[in-house]
Amino acid sequence: MQLKNNTKGSSLIEALIAVVIVIMIATGIMNMITMFGFSTKNRLAMECLINAVASQVEKCRAMETPDNQIKCGGYSINITVNGSCQPNPANCNEVTITGTVQNVNIRPFSLKTIVCNPNQQ
Repeated sequence: MQLKNNTKGSSLIEALIAVVIVIMIATGIMNMITMFGFSTKNRLAMECLINAVASQVEKCRAMETPDNQIKCGGYSINITVNGSCQPNPANCNEVTITGTVQNVNIRPFSLKTIVCNPNQQ
């Protein structure tokens, strides 16, 4: 006597295994999308930070007073200046300009420059 194998369709265990595999794959894809979203946000904030500090260095080189805060891409960037952008006629000043982005977890960015008075003797 031969037993007949009923191989039509799938069992409940096979269906559960398939659902678990699909959930694991979907969770991995959602995590990657979220990670790329945060990476893009930080990259935009860092680009704004670098451009803001660089523009304030150029203002300082022109012997103008740098701004205290700059808006860029929806971010507020605070600028701090260490040194004077208006040196005495007889000397040059080393100036460090640092920018920090509010509400974003990225490190501050600094640039140094030397500002000399064009009337220096």
